[in-house]
Amino acid sequence: MYCGNCLRDNALVGALRQMGHRTLMVPLYLPMRLEQADNSAGIPLFFGGINVYLEEKSALFRATPRWLHRLFDAPRLLAWASGRAARTRARDLGPLTLSMLRGELGHQARELEALVNWLKTSVEADVICLSNALLAGLARRIKADLGLPVV
Repeated sequence: MYCGNCLRDNALVGALRQMGHRTLMVPLYLPMRLEQADNSAGIPLFFGGINVYLEEKSALFRATPRWLHRLFDAPRLLAWASGRAARTRARDLGPLTLSMLRGELGHQARELEALVNWLKTSVEADVICLSNALLAGLARRIKADLGLPVV
């Protein structure tokens, strides 16, 4: 909503595919809102924005059953929430940002676990590209569990 990373990443994946490369784009936080073709279509969303936020704010929520987390990852609910994201004040997101940078030691460790398990069983890759520095906290766990280079 703020940085345009998803627009850039979507365009990059599209260009790489046009060049004949096999690529996979995994959406994070919110469903893609694009005017062009969605290059992540058919791929599950991870680190659903509502769950990530609630995991940061509530230790109790971090222990709730997986089915409840799946409810909060519903595409329609996330799309609705994304319309509210513009009201989020950046200065309020500092603790959440630090938690994400802590990776498996952060409050969103459960989300990282789900992503790594999906990557292990669903993806054949030569390299994992994390598209911005705010995702650096995912690198150690992905590299350790998948044995792939992470850039």
